[in-house]
Amino acid sequence: MVHTYTVKGQRRYRYYVCLTAQQQGWKTCPTKSVSANDIEQSVVEHIRNIGRDPRVVLEALQKAGEHLLRSCAMTLPLSVTEPTHEITHFRTRS
Repeated sequence: MVHTYTVKGQRRYRYYVCLTAQQQGWKTCPTKSVSANDIEQSVVEHIRNIGRDPRVVLEALQKAGEHLLRSCAMTLPLSVTEPTHEITHFRTRS
């Protein structure tokens, strides 16, 4: 489905149309077009329902935590090794 619109007078009508139907003819697609408002409300409602599923929320939080740990781990060795390098460099100069 691709987003498109038509204008009649001062009003714009938004809708999604089957790309296959546009390219190969209307007979090739069972759902020719859908009101943009209807399909967008349906998508938002599905996303809200996903967010209400405790398993999905838990998995998302776990993945976010793993990502945060990986991000911290990538910067941690630099901040830990830099002072060590400076101390080693200082000792060799003395």
